[in-house]
Amino acid sequence: MLLSSYQRLLRYCGGDNILADNQVNRMQLMSWLASVSTSIEHWLNRGIQQQTAFVEYFDVRFHTNEFYPYYIPVVNIESVYVDMLGMWTGGESQLSDISYHPGINGNSLVLIFARPFETKKGLQLTYDGGLASDATQSVYAISNISGTFTPGKFIYGTSSSSVGILMSTDNSTTMTVAVLYGIFQVGETLAQWDTEMAAGSSNQTCKYASATSLSLAEAYPEIVAATEIQIRYMKKNKDRFENASITKDGTTKRRVARTGVDKVDNEIQPEAELMLGYLRRVAI
Repeated sequence: MLLSSYQRLLRYCGGDNILADNQVNRMQLMSWLASVSTSIEHWLNRGIQQQTAFVEYFDVRFHTNEFYPYYIPVVNIESVYVDMLGMWTGGESQLSDISYHPGINGNSLVLIFARPFETKKGLQLTYDGGLASDATQSVYAISNISGTFTPGKFIYGTSSSSVGILMSTDNSTTMTVAVLYGIFQVGETLAQWDTEMAAGSSNQTCKYASATSLSLAEAYPEIVAATEIQIRYMKKNKDRFENASITKDGTTKRRVARTGVDKVDNEIQPEAELMLGYLRRVAI
């Protein structure tokens, strides 16, 4: 899943001005967005996009009763099967619902009793899990509608000062908004504007009644922010032969490369790591 959007990056990577929407910026930003999204998911060691009925296999060891799925938190366990041979050719057996449960905060699968055998690929878990269904698009239940909303217009939160782009609506019960910045607050009035700065007056308003599906930008804004920090760094340093150097007092100095325990496969900036650290999945 891409962890931000082109429209957000135009605003974040332009400094004091929004970047121009042209072919060069689109090519660069979208290419970086794809690679950085993969790098951050790899660094977090967890799946981010919500999955339904996802099937995952685990090695079974003696006296081990806890397993750590990739897409966490686990919100629903559909089934758990075990196969002492790990072959999955029809000899597996299903565990009853009372023999397992999700772990703390949905971060694991816990069996009431450990399996009395050890084998590779000996347990199959089918579950729903993950953080969000989309990086920036949230779905809201709405009420008290006044006027007719038009997709493509700006949506402004009158209490939160949040801004997004209306993607779709039935002008009755629901709307989908691509969040540009801020976090919309349940209960506030949402107003439609022609311009991002909400100048003048709006004849289209509604109440944000409840969240049907929160985007990553609203539920876990630090992941989206870290993605944008990394991409801004890459854009700023795109013309350097290597991007591990800094200039101080007119002299180019190389930043000391991280080695040993501090080295990671897909290195991201320390500022991004600080935002993401508590979300990292550390499991064997």
